[in-house]
Amino acid sequence: MADILASAGAQEDSSAPPETLLGLPASLVARMQSDTLAWQAVGGILIGAGASLLPAPCSLLPYPWPSELFEQSRALAVPFNALVDRVARDVDWLHAATRSVVKQDAFTGRLLQLSESVHAEGPTQPLQLGIYRSDYMMSRDKLLRQVELNTISSSFGSLSGKLSAMHAELLPRWMSETSLSLPAEAVPPREDAVFKPRGHCTCARPRVLMVVQPAERNVTDQRGIEACLWRSHGVPLVRMTMAEVEAAGKLSGPERRLLLPDGASVVYFRAGYTPNDYPTARGGWSGRELLERSHAIKCPSIGQHLAGTKKAISRARVQQLLADEAALARFAGGAEEAALLRTCFAGLYGLDEGEDAACAAGLPALIALRLVGGGGGNNLFDEELAEALRTMGEEERSGYILMERIRPPTAPAVLMKGGQLVAGECAAELGVYGVFLGDGQRTVLNRAAGHLLRVKQASVNEGGVVAGFAALSSPLLFP
Repeated sequence: MADILASAGAQEDSSAPPETLLGLPASLVARMQSDTLAWQAVGGILIGAGASLLPAPCSLLPYPWPSELFEQSRALAVPFNALVDRVARDVDWLHAATRSVVKQDAFTGRLLQLSESVHAEGPTQPLQLGIYRSDYMMSRDKLLRQVELNTISSSFGSLSGKLSAMHAELLPRWMSETSLSLPAEAVPPREDAVFKPRGHCTCARPRVLMVVQPAERNVTDQRGIEACLWRSHGVPLVRMTMAEVEAAGKLSGPERRLLLPDGASVVYFRAGYTPNDYPTARGGWSGRELLERSHAIKCPSIGQHLAGTKKAISRARVQQLLADEAALARFAGGAEEAALLRTCFAGLYGLDEGEDAACAAGLPALIALRLVGGGGGNNLFDEELAEALRTMGEEERSGYILMERIRPPTAPAVLMKGGQLVAGECAAELGVYGVFLGDGQRTVLNRAAGHLLRVKQASVNEGGVVAGFAALSSPLLFP
């Protein structure tokens, strides 16, 4: 910890705050910078691993966000949670919705193959656990628009809660008179969701297996969950990569109990969403298959994972503008719930649809192209998008989707990355977590579970925090 503070101090000295930063006195900005770096070190708001931990990119102050849209996004969590569960359990429909992309997306094809194999054998565990995060942006006409629904490895829950607590503590120190409104419950612990299955499994000693990436840089966020599970519930958490699971895991008995060598009642995936997570000679896929076949409760199951792929979503309209109302009606819990979900949909189309592709070529600045399967850095914008549309063949287009490009309003903000201050107009993206546990007949848990706010400079297209594009923040609510 002393090394972190020393590093923070060195970075702080190398960046003298501008005198006119947001119109604040230079002395106040210097104090805010110093306090923030120290609080990040003490509070564990860090990125990296081992001895390479550094302060996570963050904003010095909360970012303004309309309270009405904040409440709307929270209200959407429960119906989206239930919707994903229904889509994941409608195996025939989900598999059909996914097959259209496997020629151009081999990774999704492998996930589909795994799902088909697991369901052909028959699962022994009906419970599905989901920790989702639905990401939203605000349009310039002040409407909430969903950008993405993450069904696997929804990160930053722990760090976001710590950052919100930091802003809530430091703001009164910096400003003697303030009527700032911060959400009272920044991030309720999703760790309770991981603990919740304890009452629904027959193992004598509950244990959580967290599947992680071998070169994970967001370790502090994950360790926060581990610490809370142990302190609050006495439940141990074991970390293993997919390759380690493949080498050490086995199943026992007709119920296919998971042994690693100790048992695991819940498998929590913080890896497995990119091809890089399957690195061994066999690809690590036998490890994933072993986990999916096991009696352990998966978070998420292979069905929930597939339900979050962009092409499945474009067919189900889980995330975006409803192209087929019958599809949403099939999975929504009634007309009222379907209408609520539609309030946040933005346009999403397949590039294999010729009319949509032609429209995109004519208006490249209005829409973005996303590689099916997601992941940061896969977006194309403006002229790069137009060039791709001109050169892609019909088969290649089937691996991509078009998404309506959201133009959010901006606000001035001060971001701190690597101890250095960057000020300017910024845009924000709000993520709302949801937790779900059910067996298809009975819902054990379904609720909103906190939020994440990421801020980036208005000139930056991508939005990853670990990749350095964006910074963590917290919402400053206003009427």
